[in-house]
Formats: sequence, structure tokens, C-alpha cells
Amino acid sequence: MNAETFTKLVDEVALLLFDLDGTLVDSTASVKRAWRDFAGRHQVAESDIFAISEGRQGHAVVAELRPDLDALAEDQLLLEYQIADASDVVEVPGANRLLSQLDPARWAIVTSCTRRLAMTRLDAAGLPHPRTLITADETQRSKPDPQGFQLAMERHGMQPSQCLIFEDSAAGIAAANSAGIDVIQVSHAVVAQEHGTIGSIQDWNLYQSASDTARLRTA
Repeated sequence: MNAETFTKLVDEVALLLFDLDGTLVDSTASVKRAWRDFAGRHQVAESDIFAISEGRQGHAVVAELRPDLDALAEDQLLLEYQIADASDVVEVPGANRLLSQLDPARWAIVTSCTRRLAMTRLDAAGLPHPRTLITADETQRSKPDPQGFQLAMERHGMQPSQCLIFEDSAAGIAAANSAGIDVIQVSHAVVAQEHGTIGSIQDWNLYQSASDTARLRTA
């Protein structure tokens, strides 16, 4: 997707719905450390965890891999581990610049994190807080279920055609598709476009605000 097309979409859609991890913030190292701790405590292969965990709530992953465990208790341990381990969480390049230029009423975050973890990561990455933050605390079903996106639309009084979603994971993209909302994949490597999206970007620096365009014209 080129800068002109991407900027036009961002500027014209009524409501922008952002995933958090992998989309606005890079928390990969912290997430992997937490799951490796879980794997070591419960003799679960790391490859099995990382094959299904991206974009999903922790309790759903635990329940699938180790149904004999207390999934909610394990999810709480994963949560506390990651809240205490956010020192290397950073923004996805250009995220702060983009969000700071948007009308706060036009964007929201829909994440599989709890509110505490989401706020911890936003603060660690130096990103603004959204007016609408849909987290695991407000939803009963994890992505790829569309419940989180549907709740965000409901709170803003919007229809799917008035929204645009940004996601990095297959589970998140599937949730967007189920909600009937167009989705752009945020991928930090040059990879094939994920099925079910209208395009992909590598980071947020592709966005060109009106001031950026004016500056380029006078340069």
C-alpha cells in the first residue's frame, strides 16, 4: 500500500480501530519471556505456544494447551509477569506521531490485554491513552471472535462500513473479517499480504499529514 492510499484511508474513515501489541507497540520480547516462563513451569513446548498464542488472550491459550490447569490463574501469572517486565516495550515506528495527529474521538484500541497491561505498555512506549480502550476486562471471548470490535463500534455508534481496523495477527484479522470491517495488516517485515486484508504496511511512517505534504511541497 502506498503513502497516498494509506493516508486517504486514515483521513476519511470515521473510526479507526487499532490492535495494541504488534500494531502500536512492540512487546514481543516481554511476551516471549512470559510464555517461556509458563513453558518451563508446565513442560509445554515453546513452539506449541507460539503457534497459537499471537493475538489471543492468555487463558484461551492455556485452556487449549493444558486443559488440566486453572486457565484463569495461569493467565493472572502471565499478566503479572508482563506488567513487571515492560522496560523494553517500544512504539512501532511512527505510532506516536500518527496518534498525536488524530482527533481523539476518531480512534480506539481493541486489545486482548487486560486494561492494566495495556496501560503499562502504552506508558512504556510513550503513546497517548485512547478515550476508548476495549480490553480483555470488557470481553468474554478472545480474538478471533469479533466481540471486542463490535463493542467499540457500539460505543461510538458506528457501522462496519464506517470503520477501519489495523491488526498484525491472524486471529485479529479473522476477528475483523467476522465483524465485517476492512482491515489493514501491520507487518514489520516484508511478507506476503495476510489473506482477508485490504492491504499491508510495515510501520506508521507511511502516513502523510497535511503539514507533512505542505512541508514536502515547499522543500
